[in-house]
Amino acid sequence: MSVRVVGVGNTLRGDDGAGVVTARRLAALRPDLDVETCAGEVGSLLDLLEGDEPLVVLDALRSGEPAGRVRRFPGGVLPPRREAGGTHDAGLGEALELAAGLGRRPADLTVIGIEGACYDLGVEALSPEVARACERLARDLAGELAGPGDAAGLSATPR
Repeated sequence: MSVRVVGVGNTLRGDDGAGVVTARRLAALRPDLDVETCAGEVGSLLDLLEGDEPLVVLDALRSGEPAGRVRRFPGGVLPPRREAGGTHDAGLGEALELAAGLGRRPADLTVIGIEGACYDLGVEALSPEVARACERLARDLAGELAGPGDAAGLSATPR
């Protein structure tokens, strides 16, 4: 079973677009993967969380760590908001809780966050550290994730 990837973010708010940028780069590197993007609204996220296939969600983080740091949350278990929620933590966190309550949360889910620095409205470019992290993460995921026709049993939890 192949892995689905969803990049979350707003590319008009600087580093907030890290999940979307990473997803787009991954799609260019691995056109065989099912890669989608989402601005982060609860309803849209809930729709994207539905399905039996393993799922990787990419989003920006705002935790005070250095810009460009990448963190993985196996099982989609996000830290408390005050520690390190995504910039869409209310949307993503609410969507994950709601999906679980409705029995629609994927059994195999990993959230990967990229620490950002600038979230200003109207800024279309990523900060240099975040741009480098997005490129590195996309390349890493391109080599780690299972695509269509790959052996069963591969997980959304990147190797």
